[in-house]
Amino acid sequence: MTAVDTQFAPAEGFDPPKRRSRKVLAAILVAMLMLAAGAAAAWLLIFPPEVEAEERDDGEVITFEPLTTTTGHSGLRHARVAMAVVLYEGGDRELVLDQRPLLEDQLLAEVSRMDADHIRSEEGSEQLRRNLTEEAKQLWGDDTVSRVVLTELMVQ
Repeated sequence: MTAVDTQFAPAEGFDPPKRRSRKVLAAILVAMLMLAAGAAAAWLLIFPPEVEAEERDDGEVITFEPLTTTTGHSGLRHARVAMAVVLYEGGDRELVLDQRPLLEDQLLAEVSRMDADHIRSEEGSEQLRRNLTEEAKQLWGDDTVSRVVLTELMVQ
Protein backbone atom coordinates (compact mmCIF):
# COMPACT_ATOMS: atom_id res chain seq x y z
CA MET A 1 0.00 0.00 0.00
CA THR A 2 1.14 3.43 -0.73
CA ALA A 3 0.83 6.28 1.59
CA VAL A 4 -1.68 8.88 0.48
CA ASP A 5 -1.23 12.41 1.58
CA THR A 6 -4.62 13.04 3.25
CA GLN A 7 -3.76 16.45 4.50
CA PHE A 8 -4.97 18.17 1.31
CA ALA A 9 -7.36 15.56 -0.03
CA PRO A 10 -11.08 16.35 0.17
CA ALA A 11 -13.15 14.10 2.39
CA GLU A 12 -15.41 11.57 0.78
CA GLY A 13 -18.78 13.01 -0.26
CA PHE A 14 -17.53 16.60 -0.01
CA ASP A 15 -18.34 18.82 -2.98
CA PRO A 16 -16.47 22.11 -2.98
CA PRO A 17 -18.76 25.14 -3.30
CA LYS A 18 -19.11 26.52 -6.77
CA ARG A 19 -17.81 30.01 -7.32
CA ARG A 20 -20.52 32.62 -7.25
CA SER A 21 -20.83 34.56 -10.37
CA ARG A 22 -20.18 38.30 -10.48
CA LYS A 23 -23.85 38.90 -11.20
CA VAL A 24 -24.91 37.38 -7.88
CA LEU A 25 -22.32 39.43 -5.98
CA ALA A 26 -23.41 42.57 -7.81
CA ALA A 27 -27.06 41.86 -6.93
CA ILE A 28 -26.16 41.45 -3.26
CA LEU A 29 -24.17 44.68 -3.31
CA VAL A 30 -27.05 46.59 -4.94
CA ALA A 31 -29.51 45.19 -2.38
CA MET A 32 -27.25 46.30 0.49
CA LEU A 33 -26.89 49.79 -1.00
CA MET A 34 -30.67 50.06 -1.38
CA LEU A 35 -31.17 49.05 2.25
CA ALA A 36 -28.62 51.63 3.36
CA ALA A 37 -30.31 54.34 1.27
CA GLY A 38 -33.70 53.41 2.70
CA ALA A 39 -32.34 53.56 6.24
CA ALA A 40 -30.80 56.96 5.55
CA ALA A 41 -34.08 58.27 4.12
CA ALA A 42 -36.01 56.97 7.14
CA TRP A 43 -33.50 58.63 9.47
CA LEU A 44 -33.95 61.98 7.70
CA LEU A 45 -37.73 61.68 7.92
CA ILE A 46 -37.60 60.94 11.62
CA PHE A 47 -34.84 63.44 12.44
CA PRO A 48 -34.93 66.16 9.76
CA PRO A 49 -31.93 68.48 9.65
CA GLU A 50 -32.48 71.93 11.08
CA VAL A 51 -32.85 74.51 8.36
CA GLU A 52 -32.00 78.02 9.36
CA ALA A 53 -34.67 80.55 8.57
CA GLU A 54 -33.71 83.03 5.93
CA GLU A 55 -32.85 86.35 7.53
CA ARG A 56 -34.98 89.08 6.03
CA ASP A 57 -34.61 92.76 6.64
CA ASP A 58 -37.39 94.70 8.30
CA GLY A 59 -38.97 97.28 6.06
CA GLU A 60 -41.59 99.89 6.68
CA VAL A 61 -43.42 100.22 10.01
CA ILE A 62 -47.13 101.05 9.83
CA THR A 63 -48.46 102.58 13.04
CA PHE A 64 -52.07 102.30 14.15
CA GLU A 65 -53.97 104.85 16.21
CA PRO A 66 -54.48 103.90 19.88
CA LEU A 67 -57.69 102.06 20.72
CA THR A 68 -59.48 102.09 24.07
CA THR A 69 -61.59 99.12 25.15
CA THR A 70 -62.72 97.28 28.23
CA THR A 71 -60.79 94.31 29.52
CA GLY A 72 -62.37 91.01 30.40
CA HIS A 73 -62.89 89.09 33.63
CA SER A 74 -62.21 91.82 36.19
CA GLY A 75 -65.06 94.23 36.27
CA LEU A 76 -65.01 97.54 34.47
CA ARG A 77 -61.36 98.07 33.57
CA HIS A 78 -60.13 99.88 30.47
CA ALA A 79 -57.08 99.39 28.31
CA ARG A 80 -55.61 101.81 25.82
CA VAL A 81 -53.46 99.98 23.29
CA ALA A 82 -51.61 101.14 20.21
CA MET A 83 -49.72 98.88 17.84
CA ALA A 84 -47.63 98.91 14.70
CA VAL A 85 -47.09 96.33 11.98
CA VAL A 86 -43.49 95.79 10.92
CA LEU A 87 -43.34 94.74 7.27
CA TYR A 88 -40.53 92.88 5.59
CA GLU A 89 -38.51 94.81 3.05
CA GLY A 90 -40.75 95.13 -0.02
CA GLY A 91 -43.97 94.29 1.89
CA ASP A 92 -47.23 95.64 0.46
CA ARG A 93 -48.00 98.77 2.48
CA GLU A 94 -51.24 99.57 0.65
CA LEU A 95 -52.72 96.13 1.33
CA VAL A 96 -52.10 96.53 5.06
CA LEU A 97 -53.51 100.07 5.12
CA ASP A 98 -56.64 99.02 3.22
CA GLN A 99 -57.35 96.18 5.66
CA ARG A 100 -56.21 97.88 8.86
CA PRO A 101 -59.64 97.54 10.57
CA LEU A 102 -59.36 93.75 10.44
CA LEU A 103 -56.32 93.75 12.73
CA GLU A 104 -57.81 96.48 14.93
CA ASP A 105 -60.86 94.27 15.44
CA GLN A 106 -58.60 91.39 16.44
CA LEU A 107 -56.83 93.66 18.94
CA LEU A 108 -60.16 94.59 20.55
CA ALA A 109 -61.20 90.93 20.71
CA GLU A 110 -57.88 89.84 22.27
CA VAL A 111 -57.94 92.57 24.94
CA SER A 112 -61.58 91.84 25.83
CA ARG A 113 -60.63 88.22 26.56
CA MET A 114 -57.71 89.14 28.82
CA ASP A 115 -57.74 90.10 32.48
CA ALA A 116 -56.36 93.59 33.21
CA ASP A 117 -53.59 92.25 35.46
CA HIS A 118 -52.58 89.71 32.82
CA ILE A 119 -52.38 92.39 30.11
CA ARG A 120 -50.05 94.43 32.33
CA SER A 121 -47.76 91.48 32.97
CA GLU A 122 -44.78 90.68 30.78
CA GLU A 123 -46.31 87.33 29.81
CA GLY A 124 -49.65 88.93 28.96
CA SER A 125 -48.23 91.68 26.77
CA GLU A 126 -45.99 89.13 25.01
CA GLN A 127 -48.99 86.86 24.43
CA LEU A 128 -50.89 89.82 22.97
CA ARG A 129 -47.98 90.57 20.60
CA ARG A 130 -47.74 86.93 19.51
CA ASN A 131 -51.48 86.60 18.90
CA LEU A 132 -51.61 89.83 16.91
CA THR A 133 -48.56 88.80 14.89
CA GLU A 134 -50.17 85.46 14.03
CA GLU A 135 -53.37 87.22 12.99
CA ALA A 136 -51.48 89.76 10.86
CA LYS A 137 -49.56 86.97 9.13
CA GLN A 138 -52.84 85.18 8.41
CA LEU A 139 -54.31 88.37 6.99
CA TRP A 140 -51.36 89.54 4.89
CA GLY A 141 -49.01 86.56 4.64
CA ASP A 142 -45.74 85.41 6.18
CA ASP A 143 -43.80 87.05 3.35
CA THR A 144 -45.30 90.50 4.09
CA VAL A 145 -45.47 90.81 7.89
CA SER A 146 -42.43 90.48 10.12
CA ARG A 147 -44.18 91.11 13.44
CA VAL A 148 -46.61 93.30 15.39
CA VAL A 149 -45.25 95.56 18.12
CA LEU A 150 -47.12 97.34 20.88
CA THR A 151 -46.37 101.07 20.90
CA GLU A 152 -48.64 101.94 23.83
CA LEU A 153 -50.19 99.82 26.56
CA MET A 154 -52.06 101.41 29.46
CA VAL A 155 -54.57 99.66 31.73
CA GLN A 156 -56.78 101.49 34.27
